[in-house]
Amino acid sequence: MSKKSKELIPPGLSFLADNITSKNNVLGESKAAGAKWAKDLNIPKQGDTIFFAGCGYQYTKKLESLMGLVRGMDKSAVGSELPMAFAGVTKKLGINVAGIYGKIAGRGGDAEAQPLVDAVNVLKALGVEFGYLGEDEPCCGGQRREAHHRDCAVMHLHSA
Repeated sequence: MSKKSKELIPPGLSFLADNITSKNNVLGESKAAGAKWAKDLNIPKQGDTIFFAGCGYQYTKKLESLMGLVRGMDKSAVGSELPMAFAGVTKKLGINVAGIYGKIAGRGGDAEAQPLVDAVNVLKALGVEFGYLGEDEPCCGGQRREAHHRDCAVMHLHSA
């Protein structure tokens, strides 16, 4: 992506894209946090068929809350550039500001992953044998594709 193209991308979107690249999910959460929804479902890690959970349902409430904050900053006198720069610096220091904010404001708990649990239960009821990679599940880069970063999404998918 060219420097000029990067300048046109809103800071919040760049922050989320960096999370996908560095942590394999849109919020920069740990792989363990993303797989937590399945911990009590006794799904084997391997199988001829693999259940792909992605990172949508597990993070929906946190992401909605975080994006609401970013939209609010965009409308403020400060704008989003300074807060996003601050978030980038704290990330480099190992502090996940988005994760902290998500835990405070997300309030979704494990209920937001209920569609994943329901899908697993349906597959089990149908007798489908499958595995779930859990913490080893790669990121599909789908959010980058949806944000029209097709080349980055394709590169990310191939690296997984």
